[in-house]
Amino acid sequence: MLERAADGRVSGIEIAHNGPPERCEQLSGAAPPLDMMAQRLAGSFRCEDLDAQAVARLEDGALQLSLRGRYGRAQYRLDPLRADCWRFRRSPPGCR
Repeated sequence: MLERAADGRVSGIEIAHNGPPERCEQLSGAAPPLDMMAQRLAGSFRCEDLDAQAVARLEDGALQLSLRGRYGRAQYRLDPLRADCWRFRRSPPGCR
């Protein structure tokens, strides 16, 4: 369901799928600088429950997230949308 502001533009979307509805708001403003966000997120992280490790690093001008664990591995490129929100895209097979 679309939510509209008084001027008629879409201000949010409500999605209900297999559970309670979730409200999604439109992102506004410019994304923060990648280098600043990379410094805040870069490092190694461990999840004991999944027996997995995640490593975030700035590589070739992009923030890369590598996941490795008992159930497989994956590589993602992270793009900051705002200070607390990232878009991630799966990197092609063969990437580190």
